[in-house]
Amino acid sequence: MAVFVAGITAGFLFLTVPSYAYELKGLPGSTWGQVAHDLRGFTGTGLSGYVNQGVYWFDLPADIPFTTFAEYRFRTRSKERLYFNATGPAVGIELKKSVFKFGAETYWERMGSLNEKTENHQLYLNWYHDWYTYTKRRAGEGSWIPFQALTGSTWGMVTHDLDGLTGTSVSTFINEGIDWFDLPGGVTFN
Repeated sequence: MAVFVAGITAGFLFLTVPSYAYELKGLPGSTWGQVAHDLRGFTGTGLSGYVNQGVYWFDLPADIPFTTFAEYRFRTRSKERLYFNATGPAVGIELKKSVFKFGAETYWERMGSLNEKTENHQLYLNWYHDWYTYTKRRAGEGSWIPFQALTGSTWGMVTHDLDGLTGTSVSTFINEGIDWFDLPGGVTFN
């Protein structure tokens, strides 16, 4: 009986302790995908992408959002699949400032062709920036400029494998385009 009374008293005290709730700042998410076909015939047709859902919890000093996320990744191609085809979930934390994202993640990769599963841990820094929305300028009729706008983007990712298997890697691109003219339906020829 004494244990029962002590349990009720402890439960009552626990329920009367003040608690605090925080409002979520947002639920950011994203998707990305790519379909490609190798005209030389080495890798065939490929499909890769991800679906990401995040939770924006709060801001750190200097207005840096603290976010956690869950993601599903996939990649497949019709030829040379053995070491390429893979799917799996990932979870992680991320800090964002300007166009840069710094984070840590765990990715559970299943390589179906090899019947293998791995658990990968990594740190990353990535960025994406496009200057289409900032420099789009329409040349007026009779303008000496033969195009409508100069558009472009840059993307990059630096990763470091915490398991010591692959080390540090860097991938990046810079793309510069020219918007020549608009086709019917508002489609721009770039």
